[in-house]
Amino acid sequence: MLRGWLLISMALGLGCCIAWHPASAQEKVADRLSSAPATTSTVSASTGAVSEAVVVRRWMAKTRISLPAAIKIAMDKVGAGRVVEAYFKVESSRPQYVVEIATGKDDRQEVSLDAIDGKIVELGAPDPEEKAEIEIESAIADSKISIPDAIEAAAKRLPQARPFDVYGERRGATLTLSIEFLDGSDVVCVRVDPTSGGVLAVDRK
Repeated sequence: MLRGWLLISMALGLGCCIAWHPASAQEKVADRLSSAPATTSTVSASTGAVSEAVVVRRWMAKTRISLPAAIKIAMDKVGAGRVVEAYFKVESSRPQYVVEIATGKDDRQEVSLDAIDGKIVELGAPDPEEKAEIEIESAIADSKISIPDAIEAAAKRLPQARPFDVYGERRGATLTLSIEFLDGSDVVCVRVDPTSGGVLAVDRK
């Protein structure tokens, strides 16, 4: 997957936000930010821009469920399969996690759950995805290192930070698992090798 700057238009008419994300995650980022109500604490007085870190920090402060716990809840509900993606978003003024699970070669289940009480709010097939994203998710489903294991490996580098996004991406010919953490006021991306479980890079945004 190609990485690039993403310009997200805010539905609230208060400006825009630029966030650094892989192309495959753009729709999820836009969904997360555009549905989050803006306040004076999330809008820059000088630019009218809302940063990803500020929005995620504000809403994650309300959560009681961690990303690893959300993944476990989703897996327990679906019963079998491999997690291929999980991310944090805000929907109807409630923080949520969305966990996508591969249950077969061409089958996916998407579980949305409340990040405050852990209750499942939606379960079903995900929206149609692009061919490149399907290929990456299939490779992640077949990889030696699972997403929960990758999160655990990445968390050793940032023991005080909170993971909120995990997704596969290709950097050239190399498949990686990217785990995004909220570390204080920063978003940090830790890339993990899905074959060895080793940390490839730590990028502070």
